[in-house]
Amino acid sequence: MSNKTIILKPEEWTIQTSAEFPDEVTYLADALKVKVATTPSLNKVIKLVKGKPIFKNTKSAESDEAYELKIDGISTEIQITATTGHGVFNGVQTLLSLADKTTGSGPIVLNSVTIKDRPRFKYRGVMLDVARNFHPKETVLKLLDLMAMYKLNKFHFHLSDDEGWRLEIPDIPELTQLGSKRCHDESETLCLMPSFGSRPNIDDQGPGFYNISDYREILKHANQRHIQVIPEIDMPRTPRDQYKMTDKTDGNNYRSAQGYNDNIANPCRDGLYAFVDTVIRTVVEAHKDIQPLTLFHFGGDKIPKPALQAMKCKDNKTDLMQLFIQRFFQKKQFTNVSFGAWEDSFLKPDKTPYTIESMGNIAQENRSVYAFVYQEENKALFKLANSGYKVINSPDSLYHFDHPYNKDTDERGSKWATEFINTKMVFAFDPLQGKDGYGELKKPKNIVGVQAHMWTGLVQTTDQLEYMMFPRLIAFAERAWHHAASWHETNNVTDMERDWIEFINHLVYKEFPKLDKLNVHYRIPPPGAIIKDGKLHVNTYYPGMTIEYSVNNPGQTKQWYKVTGDETLSEPIILRTLSTDGKRHSKEIELDRSIW
Repeated sequence: MSNKTIILKPEEWTIQTSAEFPDEVTYLADALKVKVATTPSLNKVIKLVKGKPIFKNTKSAESDEAYELKIDGISTEIQITATTGHGVFNGVQTLLSLADKTTGSGPIVLNSVTIKDRPRFKYRGVMLDVARNFHPKETVLKLLDLMAMYKLNKFHFHLSDDEGWRLEIPDIPELTQLGSKRCHDESETLCLMPSFGSRPNIDDQGPGFYNISDYREILKHANQRHIQVIPEIDMPRTPRDQYKMTDKTDGNNYRSAQGYNDNIANPCRDGLYAFVDTVIRTVVEAHKDIQPLTLFHFGGDKIPKPALQAMKCKDNKTDLMQLFIQRFFQKKQFTNVSFGAWEDSFLKPDKTPYTIESMGNIAQENRSVYAFVYQEENKALFKLANSGYKVINSPDSLYHFDHPYNKDTDERGSKWATEFINTKMVFAFDPLQGKDGYGELKKPKNIVGVQAHMWTGLVQTTDQLEYMMFPRLIAFAERAWHHAASWHETNNVTDMERDWIEFINHLVYKEFPKLDKLNVHYRIPPPGAIIKDGKLHVNTYYPGMTIEYSVNNPGQTKQWYKVTGDETLSEPIILRTLSTDGKRHSKEIELDRSIW
């Protein structure tokens, strides 16, 4: 690194065209507002070059996402080198982060530097549930932009569940005609009954599903950002007779975790597989010329034991889940497609994994089985990896962002797995760390990634979605991309606290202003405060954020004043924390006078 700097004025610089990386050239040119040059330039040029970055540390596995970014103040040239477009795109995101001018005015000034980087995990995912509460296409596109900014590369799209069906299937129009609407109709012939706080008036709702054109637009947007879309299709409760998946003689003396019964498809019924054929044909066709489908998620979680035990089956199969997996994997539409499901699908009643060989011919083909591990009670993380599954670690007590940030009863969020998940917990977690009873991890390379989950049972708007995801998703991205911190191995709390302080300062002074500019409604934590010796003392969860106070006079207009640290107060007050741009604030808290 030299002390030379580059002043990047868009009108003076060009990006050299590239036959290998034309899409990345266009993306970067649009982002920086720099022209593309077809003729070589000697200086003030950005080049995207095909080549292999060389790393001194050879312990980590090679990655086609690796890149080298070189900013040369002497030759006034910027070069990104990688073997693939995805690697170049990662380097582009780093350059855009360095060039970001959210926190200041004037020209972009870049220090001379060489950065060589590669991800820790191949799979760095985000799951968005749109079945419980629908989120429009524009929200999904914005989320994909934010994922790209933080080098997250897998978008797990939870498109259906008991509470809704969100993807148009032209051959089965009733799926969206009925399954995308909520109203009070106990027969559920016009709509689905309201759940999870949805409005009960059908006229208040827009089209709560993505048509094929919408879905293809989402695919294109994701593909341009090197994000793989992984659709999840769970089986519906009430298909027409042609696709009948349940039998009246099957037992229905059970309830799912969400309170539904008679909602489990019978793996012995041919109608189930006729339905799969129709749906998957539509999905494969939608992906075909944009981003060919290579990984499909079929759900399979939290199936009540009584549901399977009571099912009638002419094949007299004792393990119906295994029967379903075998038949499902052999569908002709799934040639060259890998499969994923929640961990429950791959565990026998005694919690030991099925062998990969028992899945059928997938074991002999160039396909993989992905287990999305979320329930720590199953202690299946290491077992599944050791058994040959590709494991995605997504523990419900750390990576499920539908939970509150803290124990405050006013905080949005459910508590089905844990009371709260704060940003520091996400930051400190080691995805390869086991717990008591997990056994030995013999095949660590089979834990191929991590995933953050956004279940939307209590999340109805884009603002609420962003509040629950940010800034936790940034801490998640830090662990997904960067190689293991030394304190993960040493358990050195001092080292962890040092890194945490560095991280949260980066959040406040770099990332929060960027999110403000993008109109992302990240969570602003309320302040802490106390009156000591007659003076007001305050703090915030993240350092450097502005705190305001107002005298608490009910019925009167509030006048807000910035806390300076010199306030001597005797009146009851309320306080709030401001966003870095001052346009939003945390919830207001009243200072408890009983502790003065």
